[in-house]
Amino acid sequence: MGTGAVLDSNVAPQDYGLIPRIAFALFQSVHAAQANHRQQLSQNSTSGGSASSSAVQLTFAVEVSYMEIYNETVFDLFAASASRGQGAGE
Repeated sequence: MGTGAVLDSNVAPQDYGLIPRIAFALFQSVHAAQANHRQQLSQNSTSGGSASSSAVQLTFAVEVSYMEIYNETVFDLFAASASRGQGAGE
């Protein structure tokens, strides 16, 4: 049950690792916020508010970094191999 638990059909959601659980919760929150925003837009348009076409667009940007620290050296696991391995504090 560490960070790297494998996702497959034989693993119960409570046995997923930390990273998959965080990702699921993050995107679940994004979807809930989008649904809430759409609902508010439709309520505003039916109650005489501004038309949904001129309403503020709700957008999200998600960025991910995946780091490994080994012997006081930080490795960016998503970076090209040439740029990996920055010393501690660099």
